[in-house]
Amino acid sequence: MSVTTSSTTPTGSYPLTITGTSGTLSHTASVTLIVTAAATPNFTLSASPSSQTVTQGASTSYTVTITPSGGFTGV
Repeated sequence: MSVTTSSTTPTGSYPLTITGTSGTLSHTASVTLIVTAAATPNFTLSASPSSQTVTQGASTSYTVTITPSGGFTGV
């Protein structure tokens, strides 16, 4: 058995009763479906090193790391 929710399914706890029958036989199982809010797409940034010293007129570099979360796919 598969249960699919949509983006408009309200969050919450839903008690479900599953019933199986075969001829005159019948059995049930109780389950709970808990719908949580979808993850919000987001990202974090980190830079390394945390500090650089540079002489006037010179240049330096930092390594920047982007870590996506919650399904973030932006550029």
